[in-house]
Amino acid sequence: MDNANSAPIVIAGPALGTLAFEWLYFPTLALTALGTMSWFLHTGQHVETASFVISVSVLLITMLFERVHPLNPQWNQSRGDLGPDFSSLILVGVFVEGALKKAGPLIALYAFLALDLPQNYRLIPDSMPLWAETLLVLLIIEFAKYWFHRMGHENLRWWPLHSVHHSVKRMHLLNGFRIHPLYHLCTFALGVVPCYLIGASQEALILNSVLLAIGGSIQHCNIKLRYGWLNYVFNTNELHRWHHSKRLDEANHNYGAVLIVWDVMFGTHYYRPDGSPQELGIHHEERYPMNNYWKQLLIPFRWKAKMMD
Repeated sequence: MDNANSAPIVIAGPALGTLAFEWLYFPTLALTALGTMSWFLHTGQHVETASFVISVSVLLITMLFERVHPLNPQWNQSRGDLGPDFSSLILVGVFVEGALKKAGPLIALYAFLALDLPQNYRLIPDSMPLWAETLLVLLIIEFAKYWFHRMGHENLRWWPLHSVHHSVKRMHLLNGFRIHPLYHLCTFALGVVPCYLIGASQEALILNSVLLAIGGSIQHCNIKLRYGWLNYVFNTNELHRWHHSKRLDEANHNYGAVLIVWDVMFGTHYYRPDGSPQELGIHHEERYPMNNYWKQLLIPFRWKAKMMD
């Protein structure tokens, strides 16, 4: 057979526009949201409203692109799990989070009075720029969340409380909110309250709430994205999908909420960019109320009766 005039076989790759989207979506989203929130903080106008609108906008934009450019089209198909996702979003994301934001300053005030601290007490220097303070606050919160999250996987006493978050069979933005309210309360007490106690400014805490919205939308989103070296800074969906694997050797990694730096430092970083776990979920799913969030709220208190022989 004469191959002299045969045309070469060309394997088509993603179009330039698609590649640009996959690489630039996350940094563009993050910089736009943070830049906009910083402007509102600088002008002092409608700060609370702006924080809410920006966070919600990040989530809605992400949900849109889950439909336009999904990583796994099957993950866009409901599996009877939207009810639990929305229930947790309303209970934890709206009511519990709103109550904690009101309670945080009151807790700090009570601590100031109990310790007889002066009104102008701050461990953070007044000369520290806002960007540096925001980074410091983020690292403190992430450190607390990392260890509590890791304990939820490696300590059987805490796993029932955290198991609610792993009762999902697909990755999409909404099930990032599938958490137990007591778990959320613990992470707030361990991460955010200490920031109040060291005198973190309201501006730094607001910017961190926007960062959390960005991180939460990216972690669970069903969008095909590329991050490269950013996978060693942020806990992206390239990393977090492995955390939801049914295999423990894959799942017991990537504990960060927004950042992945503590995982890198403490040896729990797991990066396989060209793959996905074969199955998501938890062991003994047949005993677990996978799609009933209200029964999941009782799981930490009924673990032995429901999940153990």
